[in-house]
Amino acid sequence: MPPGRDHEITFSGSHDDSALGVCNRDYEAAPLAGTVMDRAIAADRIPAREDFANALYKSEELPTTAYDVVDSLHPDLRQQIWEAFLNFDWEGTSLLEEFSPRNQFAPVSYEEDWSIIRTIRARSDEVAEVLGE
Repeated sequence: MPPGRDHEITFSGSHDDSALGVCNRDYEAAPLAGTVMDRAIAADRIPAREDFANALYKSEELPTTAYDVVDSLHPDLRQQIWEAFLNFDWEGTSLLEEFSPRNQFAPVSYEEDWSIIRTIRARSDEVAEVLGE
């Protein structure tokens, strides 16, 4: 399904805008994170997904975000920051509201947990090349 022949590519600017665009029939399809769609539904920005959307493909779960420290930090300070994140109590914070059912930070491996992001990035570069960008 080459872009320009079977479909057109338009960049909405954000996952939220993509969800709204599909809901409002501005776009026939859009790639977006299911968690973003779930938050938009929970906030009543869009109706329930079964009212307007069908999933065409479901990838493995994508990491939502990550935090890291520069490697020049003193190892003791780095360990204190690590422990602060892992022991942070989300109760009563907007983090718990936004990322529920997750309720804590978790250690991740760039090599393992972010491999899907590197794959998407490489494919995005391929699409940009096809589009002449």
